[in-house]
Amino acid sequence: MSIFLYVISGGIHSGLNTSSIMWLVYSAWYLIEEVETTWVLIWMNFMVLFWILILIAFALPPVRWYFHDVFEGVHR
Repeated sequence: MSIFLYVISGGIHSGLNTSSIMWLVYSAWYLIEEVETTWVLIWMNFMVLFWILILIAFALPPVRWYFHDVFEGVHR
């Protein structure tokens, strides 16, 4: 069963990425609800989360397939 979950989830890299996103979401909630903090810290947290979600969106197979030549041009 654990091998099945490992293959379905995409391996260790996908699991670590999912975990890091969940920690960022939790930290954003914690900053807003539990801590008296400045708006700059909250804004920075949401900006990091936003850019990571953009990276995830560009890593989806249909998007990678559509923009593959652009990616290769930038990558090389």
